[in-house]
Amino acid sequence: QADAAAVYSAYINSLTQDATGFGATQPSPIQIGNGVAAARGSYTGVFGQTQVEGEVTTLVAGGGGWIFDTWASAGTLRVKARKWRATLRRARSN
Repeated sequence: QADAAAVYSAYINSLTQDATGFGATQPSPIQIGNGVAAARGSYTGVFGQTQVEGEVTTLVAGGGGWIFDTWASAGTLRVKARKWRATLRRARSN
């Protein structure tokens, strides 16, 4: 069974297929919601003709990997990521 870091790495590898100038951080282990183990990292790259930056949070639940990717044009991710993190903090495992 995959863990959150493995899901993150697989997703990041898939993004490299469609981007140029791509770079990503290693996943950092985090907990979200009521103690759900997850991984988080960030990336930048050019997709088509647009420079983007993104933040990826992954977790494994219910037998499958979950990927949450919030992205925006370069320089605008901070506000969007802050709102998205607030949403993820409310996540619960059942």
